[in-house]
Amino acid sequence: MSAMTPESAGLDRQCAGNTPVPRVAGAINWYGITDVADVIDGPHKANLAVTWFGSLPNKDEIAKRVSPLTYVRADLPPILSIHGDKDPLVPYDEATRLHAALKKAGAPNELLTIPGGGHGGFTPEERVRIFTRIRAWLGEHGLPAENP
Repeated sequence: MSAMTPESAGLDRQCAGNTPVPRVAGAINWYGITDVADVIDGPHKANLAVTWFGSLPNKDEIAKRVSPLTYVRADLPPILSIHGDKDPLVPYDEATRLHAALKKAGAPNELLTIPGGGHGGFTPEERVRIFTRIRAWLGEHGLPAENP
């Protein structure tokens, strides 16, 4: 959401101040929810998400406002999504749908699939693969791979 939400969405100005909202240079999406409506009242309905939204009368409107899929457009910073294809909490389908939507919009993005991977808890070998790809991806996009 930090990388995708435009100021026009009205979600950035909850704190007082006149300084411009900084532009995100790139985002690494670790198995994130991309379509909140899908997990509160869709095919991948999850009890935790339903509980979080409770009985809000405007839950569909809120779900859309806080879903990254709502803000897909070409001028986004590069996004690397990392997702296990056996994630029991956030459906892998959410990662593939985001990837497809970003690709269609012409936004720079990549989906790194961890075969058999769940919601984190990756093996040491998988973590090496992930962090090797993150480092290379950062370099490919001119982003610092190390803290100064």
